[in-house]
Amino acid sequence: ENEQLLSYDSHAFLYFALTVLSVILLPWSYWLIKAILFPRPSAELDFESGGSAPDGSQVRLCKTSFMEARRRNSLAIAKATRFRGINLLQIVALTFGWSLMVRVL
Repeated sequence: ENEQLLSYDSHAFLYFALTVLSVILLPWSYWLIKAILFPRPSAELDFESGGSAPDGSQVRLCKTSFMEARRRNSLAIAKATRFRGINLLQIVALTFGWSLMVRVL
């Protein structure tokens, strides 16, 4: 009976670890994949967001060639840097987390 109880405890820990890893890894993976596939420029270079405008308001963009070039340039910078810095660190951490989850399974 004592051995059965210990066996139950080890399985309970595995289910708990699997649940905790799932709760952390699934949303984090979704957010990172979204950030990599659809990169956004940093806040100081994001000319398309409304900034502090209330939700639901329309943002009117300046249509001059200079501003169009700045928008294209800021998006190109965002696309070029999507596999650097914090995203690269998150990819490494998620790879470790998913490998840990596979190990728990």
